[in-house]
Amino acid sequence: MTRNTMHFFVVSVLLSILTLGSADATDSMELSELILQDQAARSAENMKREIVPTLQEERARRFAVMRLLVDGEIKTANDYMNAAVILHHTTKWQTKDGKYRSLGTENHIVAFHLAHRAHQLGHARGAHFLVWTYNYYLRAYGAEDEKYGYDLVDGKIVARNSNVLPEDRIAVVGFDPSKYFSGDAQPD
Repeated sequence: MTRNTMHFFVVSVLLSILTLGSADATDSMELSELILQDQAARSAENMKREIVPTLQEERARRFAVMRLLVDGEIKTANDYMNAAVILHHTTKWQTKDGKYRSLGTENHIVAFHLAHRAHQLGHARGAHFLVWTYNYYLRAYGAEDEKYGYDLVDGKIVARNSNVLPEDRIAVVGFDPSKYFSGDAQPD
């Protein structure tokens, strides 16, 4: 599957699943518990003691998020953000040259789209997570985040390298994310 085909497939599936959310929707209790577990596993105390989440724990949380997404149980800005963070925490491994590679590049792109939805729904940290998940998607995909990535500067999303054209981004990473930053997102 080519990069463009993979991205189009992911976006198509997400667009068919994502709901607009509503003012009277309440945060998912299950997702709230999952994010608490996810964050507890990454606490400063655990990191200091070199206690890291297990592959099975991480996988179980991601599977639960996928189930909630497919079942239409992710509705609020907080739900979308929590789901994005959990999917973003995809297990990685270190190569011989010291670089990290993700075991789930697709999880990163789904996290990007979930962060986009949280941003659309007005989550206070939506823009931050939108940039963050995209840059991690680049790394997981093996693309240079310093060249193709973005930063949040004074509340605005800006390209790290303004010389990279949208068509160059599409050729390398499969889509032009700037449309998602401006709110004009449509599948490529």
